[in-house]
Amino acid sequence: MIDEKLKKLLNEAGEKDCGVFIAEMKELLNEAEEKDVDALLELGKSYFSKEKDEEISDYLTNGQIAFPLLARALLLDNENPTAQYLVGRCYFEGTGVDENIDEGLKWMEEAANQTPPYLFAVHSLYCYYDMGVNVPKNHHKAANYLIGIKPYIELYKKGEYPANKRENPLKNCDVDFSEMLYYLGEYWCENNLPSQARPILKEAANLGSEEAKKKLRSLSGCYVATAVYGSYDCPEVWTLRRYRDYTLAETWYGRLFIKLYYAISPTLVKWFGKTSWFKNLWKPNLDRMIKKLNANGVENTPYKDKQY
Repeated sequence: MIDEKLKKLLNEAGEKDCGVFIAEMKELLNEAEEKDVDALLELGKSYFSKEKDEEISDYLTNGQIAFPLLARALLLDNENPTAQYLVGRCYFEGTGVDENIDEGLKWMEEAANQTPPYLFAVHSLYCYYDMGVNVPKNHHKAANYLIGIKPYIELYKKGEYPANKRENPLKNCDVDFSEMLYYLGEYWCENNLPSQARPILKEAANLGSEEAKKKLRSLSGCYVATAVYGSYDCPEVWTLRRYRDYTLAETWYGRLFIKLYYAISPTLVKWFGKTSWFKNLWKPNLDRMIKKLNANGVENTPYKDKQY
């Protein structure tokens, strides 16, 4: 088996002349066939997952061992999502090969576009664009990588995520669906589309995301007051949230007002919420209203929104 021969050769790396070792490794890799792809990937991953710049001999690092193994696997099976993803990572990070961002993105996108999507690739691409790692920071593009996974969420929750024809992308996968969905919901919020954000955030919350739960509370909240007072959780906004839930929401005309308010206020806040004139316009009226509500018994203590 090719993997046994490679393991034996790699164990002897420190004892061989550099030129001899590289020639023998190339010869072995050239012998590899499509049936050896899984073995090449397993061996390549084992070196890729180590400290990539760590020297294993005077002339070799873990990354320099990992890349040719992974590249040969990809050459033998260029539709294998694991090979696509790991070769993409090598190019993107300059692991065992000269850094080539475009080539790295190309192969990771190939893996992310598999059916079903290869989740490691989706998650990596999201992180790179969200944090601006080797690429310009672009939150919208980052979130777009998450949109493709939505149809698989229910299957994932039921334990029925479909296996790729070559392997199951969820095997040993620690990708956090709740985190990915939360940031997708954030994307819709930033684009002033709360109606699209809410179901996504609810799914994230159901998968355990505390950030999603907090964001959902803010989506049902007082946009103008939050902009004026600087927080969704402060005495002034707690007062107004209680008034909304236990007074306005109790009548049909109060519920109509809430509905109209939620339709209009997000846009106003998005456009003007950070301006001083907007805050100065609203604050005196809100201060008077809150003072009156407090005098009438509406509390200003910490409050959890009423669930409907």
